[in-house]
Parts: sequence; C-alpha cells; structure tokens
Amino acid sequence: FSFSLEKRKTFNVSGIKIRGGKIGDHWNTAFRFDDISFEDSDEIDEYTGNLIILRGLSIFSEFQDEELLYVLRSGKKLNVSSDAVIFFEGTAGKSLYVIFDGKVKIYKTRRASNAGKEQFISFIYPGEFFGEMALLKEIPRCATALAVADSVLFRIDKDSLDDLLTRRADIAVKLYRTFISALIERLQIVDHDLADSPFTELHMLTKF
Repeated sequence: FSFSLEKRKTFNVSGIKIRGGKIGDHWNTAFRFDDISFEDSDEIDEYTGNLIILRGLSIFSEFQDEELLYVLRSGKKLNVSSDAVIFFEGTAGKSLYVIFDGKVKIYKTRRASNAGKEQFISFIYPGEFFGEMALLKEIPRCATALAVADSVLFRIDKDSLDDLLTRRADIAVKLYRTFISALIERLQIVDHDLADSPFTELHMLTKF
C-alpha cells in the first residue's frame, strides 16, 4: 500500500484489511499496518495533526477532508520565534499565513513628523489568517507582521496556489472564495467603524 502526504514524499507500508462495512452511504474500511518506521510514524502523526488543525479552522469549515489534503500539500508549516518579523511593510507579498498557534501583531511605521513610531493595526490569533492580499493582488505589503509570541504558522505561497489551480481548480477557487469572503467581512467592519469615527485609519486593516 502506498500513499502520498506531500509532493515527492511517498510512504510504502505493508498491512492487512481487518474489517470493512457500509454505514449509510459510506463504505468504511479498517487496515492494520506493519513495518512503519518511527521516523515515518512521527511524520505521519504530525501530518495528521496538521490536517486536524485545518479541519477545525472556521475558514476551512466547508472543505472536505480530501480537499484539505490538497490545501495541506500546497502549504508549509513554520515555527516562528517571538519577536521575529514575518514580513516587512513595503516588501513584495507572495504568501498568505494562517495561525495554528501563537499571536501576531500587524502594524505600520508612521511617516513624516512621527517617523519611526509604530501605528498599531491589529492582533491576529489562532484560526485567523493574514496577508491574503498577496494572493488576490500583487502589491507590496502595506504593513509589518511581527510574532509577539512563539507561533506556529501555515504558509500558502501564490505559486503553490497557482499550481493548485491547474490541478484542482475547484479547490483553488474555493480557497479564493474563502479569502474574498473574509476580506468583505473586514471591509464591512471597517465601513461601520469609519461611520462612527471618520478620521480613523482603519481602512488599512484590509491591506496587509
């Protein structure tokens, strides 16, 4: 039995079918596998854990497990230390980030008379994502992202998403729709806040 979890990574394991049956409209089959190395076992456990995390995030609530596997293969998990800069304001944006664990601060650097001072925009928490404008439109980052705690991030690059478009356009379109829906929600919140405080700069929430 062979299966792939990531590009260019295939696991070959031996095992036997121990039971199978139909529940409702679904067939369920159980296998007992043998001869899985500790290294492969740890990697499979980690991959399964990442899949469970993705499944629990609200932005992926409409995705089936098979679709989430493609999402997982299109991204990469990153461990980021506290005080590490994830990206700087003004740099080219080519990736979106989902927070598995930790906390990220989004801020801008004030210009003119307040040069060098931070202008706080938002904190991003587990289950949320940021940097989606890099996937929707090729523009420089409009803010800096800084980890304010040891964090675990899931990064999806634009090139990987473009590749997914050629292989599974339905999943890629679903991802884009998810990002656009979240962006619309942010715009609605910003519009409401601007109506209450017309001189704020909350519009920057939609740009990082």
